[in-house]
Amino acid sequence: MIRWTAGAAVLVAFWSATQDIVIDAYRIELLNDEEQGAGSATTQLGYRIALWVVDAVALLLPAFLPWSFVLTIIALFGFVGIATTFHAHEPHSAKHAVTAGGGSWFREAVIRPFAEFIAHKGWVLILLFALFYKYGDALGGTMARPFYLQMGFSGPEIFAVTKSFGAASVLLGGLAGGVLVARYGLFKALFIAGVLQAVTNLLFSWQAQVGHDIVVLTLAISIDNFTNALGGVAFIGYLSSLCTAGMAGTQYALLTSLMAAGRTWMAAGGGWLAGQTGWTTFWALTTLLAIPGLLLLLWLWRATQKETPPSRAKEGQ
Repeated sequence: MIRWTAGAAVLVAFWSATQDIVIDAYRIELLNDEEQGAGSATTQLGYRIALWVVDAVALLLPAFLPWSFVLTIIALFGFVGIATTFHAHEPHSAKHAVTAGGGSWFREAVIRPFAEFIAHKGWVLILLFALFYKYGDALGGTMARPFYLQMGFSGPEIFAVTKSFGAASVLLGGLAGGVLVARYGLFKALFIAGVLQAVTNLLFSWQAQVGHDIVVLTLAISIDNFTNALGGVAFIGYLSSLCTAGMAGTQYALLTSLMAAGRTWMAAGGGWLAGQTGWTTFWALTTLLAIPGLLLLLWLWRATQKETPPSRAKEGQ
């Protein structure tokens, strides 16, 4: 049974990741550069609403129905997306995609997109930026639940805050992120959101000092979720803008894989660091760990302004 469960988990994770890449590639191909921020905000909003609905079903229905029925209901939600694909039109760039088989297909679908990406001036720094922009938040995120428990919060208390105020803050942050990008451009939005999402980690240092205080927990989670969503929209919008028309799937997969690496294996040492420093210092360090990503952002911003004509540079500020 454990092997079957593990195998099913691997298959679900694999196809879910594949679906995420396809959806993002479709969004990137469908929208122009100026629309990527709004497109990112819209997809994040839809994702968060769907996550909230599925979480509610998974948490509430098992009290009344067997798990086999609950999981079947959750699986049926997938048909909403399947039905939508029959009404979606192909992006213009996809109509000119190569249909040849064998080596030609592999060259156009895999090799050429990578070659096009590394043609970007400073592509190594772009990859490093994708890795480090949200590293501090990723490190803190891995330790959030253990931190809450050590502060004396119960499961129902954590659930009540994260699924109410926390979830609402994510939705508002996503919408605000779209407005921020539209008003100030990707680079300014990335910098503002990057500073805010780093500084708000200090709220958890405050939580570590006061201990079990549900008001402080609500403030910390709500504000942190808002700024994380704000930065997430700008970040995804920027990564999307780097992708070449017709090659978005491969290029976006590369960039988001690095983003995921910062969120997973690079953040694996969070428990050790918290044990060595204590919670107050740990959260302060997660704030400082945002500095490398912000410095890389400033370099990329300056390099882009040098390469872009004045009229276009003003639009991207």
